[in-house]
Amino acid sequence: MLQIDGSQGEGGGQILRTALSLSCITHMPLHISNIRANRPNTGLARQHVAVCNALAKITNAKTTHLEVGSTELELVPGKISGGSYEFDIGSAGSTTLLAQALLPVLFFADGPSKLVLHGGTHVMASPTFDYFKHVFLPAISKFGAHATAKILSPGFYPKGGGKIEIEISPARLSPASFTSSPVKTQNSKTGGSASSVAESLPPIGASIVSCSLPNEVASRACASLLSKFPNAQIKSLVSTGHSPGFAVTLHSGFIGASALGRRGVPVEQIVGEAANIFNGQLSSGTATDAHLADQLPLYMALSGGQCSLITNEPTSHLHTNIAIIEKFLPAKFQTEKEGACTKIST
Repeated sequence: MLQIDGSQGEGGGQILRTALSLSCITHMPLHISNIRANRPNTGLARQHVAVCNALAKITNAKTTHLEVGSTELELVPGKISGGSYEFDIGSAGSTTLLAQALLPVLFFADGPSKLVLHGGTHVMASPTFDYFKHVFLPAISKFGAHATAKILSPGFYPKGGGKIEIEISPARLSPASFTSSPVKTQNSKTGGSASSVAESLPPIGASIVSCSLPNEVASRACASLLSKFPNAQIKSLVSTGHSPGFAVTLHSGFIGASALGRRGVPVEQIVGEAANIFNGQLSSGTATDAHLADQLPLYMALSGGQCSLITNEPTSHLHTNIAIIEKFLPAKFQTEKEGACTKIST
């Protein structure tokens, strides 16, 4: 049984998700201690219990200490079975983080799978559904890992109530690299302005989600986006749900940025926040944004070959993820500076 200390590195939920996924893929029994030791509320939260319950069902695993608040957990996985699964986090916990833990396991299943996940679709500290669909899924498809996703209803904090559907095909992963910036070289070297960055890009994708808010919110958001990115291809979802909420996501290639609405903050300011993050990533010359760079090392290692990515902002999540991956798999990662960015290679 492999022992993992959940307090290492950034000491959060990513350790748990990565370790559980790799335990199921490698069929290696797992014991995690000190779960989320670096968080104000230590131990398993509801969304982490949901991840483990889902993986236990998919792999017919045996678990112990699986309850909210527990600081340790054991999982002994069995065979990975494809099929149709429906999981409800029971809160506004992130459906996209749950999906990111389940997908790599289901790519190794004995047949295709369909997931229906209930919870939050646009919540703090996690990828929005639109980022998941337009940035994360296209990125892992480069490894031969193919999945499609659609949103059935949005879910915002505090009640959630969102619903997404994902279809997954079994995969034979192959190496892939992410080393080309979508921005023209001269702009990336000089740190071009927002307008010069926008002009050097292919059409930018943008998603607006407005839930249980006046219709004018989405209209104002569209106008604000077009004032910053005149060639943006905007998709807008206006609906009702359990909790009111607003989200905007921008994406181009393997770079994305999101911002969530907050009470009392004009929607134009929220759009501006997403645009500033987006332009900052693009003007750095990076090939992947910092959050995508956190998620790709798992697929790099599982592909079994030489892979690389370039990111401008290596995070503690990235380094912690690599440390966990190297405990399960023979892959070894190297890190080196490349101009203002960092190159991660296997």
